[in-house]
Amino acid sequence: MKKENQGFTVIELLIVFAIVGILMLGVTMSFSSLMKSNVNQVSKTIDGEMKKLRIVTLSKDKAYSLFIYKRGSYYYYQFAADDTPYNELVDGNKLGRKDLEIQYRIKGSEDFKCLEGSDFVRIAYNASNGKYSNDRVYDQIRFVSNSRQKQIVIANVTGRHFIR
Repeated sequence: MKKENQGFTVIELLIVFAIVGILMLGVTMSFSSLMKSNVNQVSKTIDGEMKKLRIVTLSKDKAYSLFIYKRGSYYYYQFAADDTPYNELVDGNKLGRKDLEIQYRIKGSEDFKCLEGSDFVRIAYNASNGKYSNDRVYDQIRFVSNSRQKQIVIANVTGRHFIR
């Protein structure tokens, strides 16, 4: 008995292509969501730490600062006493992945500066009224990763801040 090999029908090929297309769409969306989550997670972490710092500053006698800095390929954040020199900071908490970039803008400036090398961002609050108090007055901190970005906008007069 002779068997004829007829191959695949057009319908079978269309079903296979549809399944492959749906799988590719799912992978692409997952990857895109993963890239976006890096920036979202870092901005929420720093936002939460700034809120915690403000509460601690208002409730304690000793002033504290939140330092954000870069060592090697990664960014870190750390609470420390106000009088702690930057070069004595150790064992900070790592922020994001290697593709993250943190930028800041000093009040009155139009340009953002990339946080790198021995540069750091120091955030502090006044213990008597909770207002933002710092030697360098930042009005925004930006988190960038793969063309996605989030910003923390700081209202210097009130000490409040929000994510944009």
